[in-house]
Amino acid sequence: MPVPINQNKPADLIISNGLASMGIALPGAIGAKLACPNAPVICITGDGGALMNIAELETAKRLGLSFIVIVLNNSSLFLEEQMMQEKFSHSFGTDFGNPDFVQLAESFGVKGVRPTLLSEFEQALKDALHQTNELTLIDAFQK
Repeated sequence: MPVPINQNKPADLIISNGLASMGIALPGAIGAKLACPNAPVICITGDGGALMNIAELETAKRLGLSFIVIVLNNSSLFLEEQMMQEKFSHSFGTDFGNPDFVQLAESFGVKGVRPTLLSEFEQALKDALHQTNELTLIDAFQK
């Protein structure tokens, strides 16, 4: 979910609560950045939710916005799978194939990185936080 960090109001958070709408993270991050243009914004989304609105990377790029998108990439609708397991003791239709998120980001003119170690993820996040004029997508691939 989009997280605008405001020095005057630490730990600001935008989250789609209640209905938990998939796909809200990227458009929400755009809104957060437009509302707080000088604040760093971090968008955390699952891969299923990201795919619902990934074209909004073009909107963010066209508007000249800079923020970080972290895609939790496990080729699964994990929460839905978990809920089905609890209710029905099995799941169906929750696994899917993903595009290469780094190449997809780059096709929109957005920097894409895919760290493979926690230390690489930490460095990618630090580097992205220091970029004040660039969108960065971090593909947090989970094996």
